Amino acid sequence: MTLIISKIIDNKIYIESDSKITGDRIVRNNPIDSKHCKLKALILDPKLCLCYAGDIYFAEQAYKFFIKESKNKLDWNLYRNYLLQLNIESENSTHFIMAGYNNSNLPLLFEIKDRKISQVQQSWIGDKESFSYFQKYFLAELNENVKPKFAISNAFRKTLKNEFSDVVGGF
Repeated sequence: MTLIISKIIDNKIYIESDSKITGDRIVRNNPIDSKHCKLKALILDPKLCLCYAGDIYFAEQAYKFFIKESKNKLDWNLYRNYLLQLNIESENSTHFIMAGYNNSNLPLLFEIKDRKISQVQQSWIGDKESFSYFQKYFLAELNENVKPKFAISNAFRKTLKNEFSDVVGGF
């Protein structure tokens, strides 16, 4: 599993992600491999980032589709619909966040999980227990008057440092 947090703050997108790989369906292909870690927030082009949690096979299919279709100017609607198709095909075991900026440089976040696409201002995918810890730390940071853009990073680091979960870890 994993933990990925994304939020739009002051017209900017902030994303925090772990990189630990767990499970019996580990595939070590593109993008960016190592023995036990893999990037889960992939910058696909200067205005588009794809995040995933779940079965790596479906994330790799999403990446391959992007590479194939981006040669012809990728249509975001087409890509979101493909990600939804992968979510459904994975029996909702793989979730995605598509983050980027439109032609007017306004930030957009799309959450693809639970067999639907939602445009959101903030999202998380991955391990529910880890997210609960993140929320606790994030709210504590805000209560200490830490700016939200810094509170996200601080809370995420505290969540990973806590090491209570064997399915979330690494940067």
